[in-house]
Amino acid sequence: MPETTALTPRQLRDHTYPLLLAVTDRGTKGRPGFTYARPVGEDLVEFLAHRDGDDLRLLHDDEVATVGAAELFTLARERLRLLPFESSECVQQDGGEFHVLRGATELTAGKLVLLPEVLRSVLGVATETPAGLLVSVPTPHELVCAPVAGDLPATLLYLARYTLMTYEQSRRPLSPVTYWWHEGVLTPVVTMDEDGMVDFHLPPAFLDAAS
Repeated sequence: MPETTALTPRQLRDHTYPLLLAVTDRGTKGRPGFTYARPVGEDLVEFLAHRDGDDLRLLHDDEVATVGAAELFTLARERLRLLPFESSECVQQDGGEFHVLRGATELTAGKLVLLPEVLRSVLGVATETPAGLLVSVPTPHELVCAPVAGDLPATLLYLARYTLMTYEQSRRPLSPVTYWWHEGVLTPVVTMDEDGMVDFHLPPAFLDAAS
C-alpha cells in the first residue's frame, strides 16, 4: 500500500471538510488516531476529511495537529456552508410536512452541524425556531428536517418513517435516528435497535416545547 503524501498546512486549511460517520463506520470506533473527532448526537461522529476532487480521506491526529483542531473545524464548517444542495423536496402527507435536502457529495449530511442556518439559507425558514427542529441524516447525501410546528404528531411520524425506510434501503446508510434539535443540542426521539425494533423517546422538554 503506497504511503500517503504529507499534506501541507495550506492544503489542510484549503481542502478540509467536516464528514459525518456512524460510530462504527470505517473501523473508527475505538481506533487510535482520531481523538480530535467530535460526537454528534447519539450515533454520529464528526471527523475532518481532506478532499481531493471526489476523493475524501479522513485526517489523523498528527495531521490535524499541524494546524490545530479548533482552527480546522472552523475553516471546514465555513467551507461546507458554500457547498450547494442539488435539490430540495417538500414532503407533505396527512397534515405532516418535512423537507429533504439532497447533495451529490457524501459531505451533505455534515450540514447537520450547521443548523438552523441551513433552513434559513435554503428554505427561507427563519432561524427563530423556539420549539426546535426535527432532523435526520439517513444517508450521507441527505439532510431531512422540519420545524417543530403545525401538526407535530403527523410530521414526526412521517419524517421518522421516511428516515427509517431510506436508511434500510440505502446502499450507504448513515443513521436511522430522528433527532430533536433544540438550542444546539440533539436529542434522539425515534431510534432503531439492533433487532430493527423502532422506539419513540419523547422527553418532557420536547413535549413542552411543542405544545
